[in-house]
Amino acid sequence: QEILEKQGEECKYKLGRVHKQKIKLARDTVMESAVKVMDMYGSQKAFLEFEYFDEVGTGLGPTMEFYTLVSRALQKDTAGMWLKQEEGTTGFGLFPRPMAQDDPARDEILKMSKFVGQFLARALYDTRVVDLPLASPLLKILRGDPLCYGDLHALSPTLGDTVSAFLT
Repeated sequence: QEILEKQGEECKYKLGRVHKQKIKLARDTVMESAVKVMDMYGSQKAFLEFEYFDEVGTGLGPTMEFYTLVSRALQKDTAGMWLKQEEGTTGFGLFPRPMAQDDPARDEILKMSKFVGQFLARALYDTRVVDLPLASPLLKILRGDPLCYGDLHALSPTLGDTVSAFLT
């Protein structure tokens, strides 16, 4: 990391070391550990490096495996946060499901939604690739782009066709 300081006409360069935070976790509870890790270390400037209890290995391999394991767990959707695809449609990617204020799973889904944001931000910061196939309408929302009726149809063909029928 390079910091440039100007003093009069002279420029001085200071080189700083990139700090790493090593985190040891259990493979069988990786998702629960990941939520705690993001709460504790998610906003730190140090790069996160993972290793597993009772396993040899540290560095890039176990760290990349951490991101892979968490991505797979998020795709399994044990919290019920993603919209289910309709029968007969191909996968459109992950998109948050609609949720009522009194939904019994609301608190858990909100907690996991926050975690997904922290996880993706951390992956970007640490320059890690994650396999999390987000739906294109969700990517549009994250970029601040407006959605159109075609986006609704991509998420739910039945609902998209119904809305289109009302509009024509």
